[in-house]
Amino acid sequence: MVPLTRKRRRCCLLTLQKLQQKVEETRTGSEGGLSKVRRLLRLERQMKALSTHFMDEGFKAHHLGQEAQKKHFWNASANVLAVAEKCRRYAREALQTQPRRLTFGYTPQKQAVPRWERGRRDLKNG
Repeated sequence: MVPLTRKRRRCCLLTLQKLQQKVEETRTGSEGGLSKVRRLLRLERQMKALSTHFMDEGFKAHHLGQEAQKKHFWNASANVLAVAEKCRRYAREALQTQPRRLTFGYTPQKQAVPRWERGRRDLKNG
């Protein structure tokens, strides 16, 4: 395993900063509706995959006896998961602002009523 240098530590921090920046850009962006929700959930899935990667690296460092690297990767994994949870919360908030019933511009069609049924209804109403 490659020793954890300053450059690799900075890379993990830059990755976390980039993710936070993407989340904030998506949340405050002009894009609205369900596309914002989809994008936020996509980012959340990517962050969970990155967290798993960091956790794997931490386990590798643990088995090699490199405690400082293990602690670094596990902390990075926890930080990425925290940002993922924030992203999921933003997606939930964006989804709750949507109207309860999405019509996509369509209205319900009128039901076809046979002529004999309309006559029967007229007789019934008097």
